[in-house]
Amino acid sequence: MRYPSNQSIFLSLNKNIEKKIETLSEYYLFSEDIISQLMVLYGDKVESGLQALKHPSRHYPIRVNTIKTEPEDIITSFEKKGIKN
Repeated sequence: MRYPSNQSIFLSLNKNIEKKIETLSEYYLFSEDIISQLMVLYGDKVESGLQALKHPSRHYPIRVNTIKTEPEDIITSFEKKGIKN
């Protein structure tokens, strides 16, 4: 029985990784360079991270310059515009 060489296994894995990078890049609209760097940093968790980025947060923190206004004034202004806190 003939076993595949380490080089052929590596090339096969490399092609699979390249295809996954290309697919994720097209789907999530990030460059292939960004996707490959994220894969290096996060490994198998990269896709779940990209999915989280695709869905916006339900809450957004807002900073208020209390020298210029009061937080209550900002809340009132948002409520008048139909934005709930």
